[in-house]
Amino acid sequence: WDNIHIDTHYKGPNLDYYFLEHVIDSLAVNGKAAIILPERFLYDVSKECITLKDKIFQNYNLDCIFSIPSGALLPYTAVKLCIL
Repeated sequence: WDNIHIDTHYKGPNLDYYFLEHVIDSLAVNGKAAIILPERFLYDVSKECITLKDKIFQNYNLDCIFSIPSGALLPYTAVKLCIL
C-alpha cells in the first residue's frame, strides 16, 4: 500500500469516499455512473465530505438517489445503503 498514490482532494478517513471521487474524476464527458455507498454519506457533515458533495453538485448532474434498506444485501452487509 505504501507504493499506491492517489491524486485526490478528499482527505478523510472513509475509503469509500476516495473511491467515489476516483469514479467521478474518471468519468468521460457525458459519462454515467451508479455508485453504491453507505447511507452515512448523505448525512456526513465533516469538512472533507461537504467538500466532496460540493464537487459533485457543482460539476456533475446527479439524477437521483436511491435508498436501500439495511439488510438488503445480507449476508454481505447489514448497512443501509444509497445509490447515487
